[in-house]
Amino acid sequence: MATSTRCSSERVHADYTKKQKKKNRLLEKSKNLVHDDRASVAVSNASSVF
Repeated sequence: MATSTRCSSERVHADYTKKQKKKNRLLEKSKNLVHDDRASVAVSNASSVF
């Protein structure tokens, strides 16, 4: 009994960490996108000045 509950909790924990990693990856991706947007805006502003 105890072993089965331990296994299930480990499985839940593994699933949770997997979800967290996915979330972190998405956050990184969105940060990079925001950064790219800012860079492109800066470039477009600079080009409009010249």
